[in-house]
Amino acid sequence: MMNKMEQLAKVFDLELEEEFKISERPNNIYKFTSTGMVWKHFECSDITYGSAFDYTVSELLLGHLFVRKIPRKWKPKFGEEYYVPSFSYNSLTLCFVHHIWHDDEYYDNWCYKIGIVCQTKEEAMLKAKTMLASIKD
Repeated sequence: MMNKMEQLAKVFDLELEEEFKISERPNNIYKFTSTGMVWKHFECSDITYGSAFDYTVSELLLGHLFVRKIPRKWKPKFGEEYYVPSFSYNSLTLCFVHHIWHDDEYYDNWCYKIGIVCQTKEEAMLKAKTMLASIKD
């Protein structure tokens, strides 16, 4: 028998393994896998997914619940340039630092994980401005 989970995910404009939320359950993250639908609490990123293939899928198919796609953050490809927000140390003026993505855990992925990898200089400057404003408050 052919596995239909990928087709079920496509019904909701999703890919297998693509994380999403459900309208009435904002604290959970869901995804369709080749073995079913699974979920986890969004604040418990270190906890593995549990099975969610109960009445949830029926409620989605009947239109009683709605899929909310999670926007994907841009992530550079190997060798691609990116920017991170920064500050001038002596005057706290806004600036950015240019980097090349090497997919290393120490810097590249750490910056990505904390949300400071930017695609453009302008985006990095805006993020630096936001960061500086939160420091000054």
